[in-house]
Amino acid sequence: MKYQFEIEAGERLVLLRYSGQLTVEGLKQSLDELERHPDFDPGFDFIADYPDAKLVDSPGDNHRIAEDVSSRSWTMTGRRVMIARHDSEFGKGRRALGLLQLDHVNIVRTEARCAGMAESGSE
Repeated sequence: MKYQFEIEAGERLVLLRYSGQLTVEGLKQSLDELERHPDFDPGFDFIADYPDAKLVDSPGDNHRIAEDVSSRSWTMTGRRVMIARHDSEFGKGRRALGLLQLDHVNIVRTEARCAGMAESGSE
């Protein structure tokens, strides 16, 4: 799995892009690296983009991700959006968000739907 992130401190925005087969360890590594970045603020709005990534789709892995995310001292004041373009990945993302009980994360199919980081929920 590969990832890259951009931090727009002036816009209070983080964009994190993933590609390849996602793994729990890879997700943890990406968030650890992001947290160490001097411009990162956990209150920033956050867009996770999965243009050609294959999302994790097992209850055990989703539980491990939930434990990792809840162990971080991130405030949930920033808006969170997940972009999953393909039907299968969109469905996996919705299931994962339901299992993780992450009400504050919106999942959309396109970058255009992400504009303004709508708080209305998933498509």
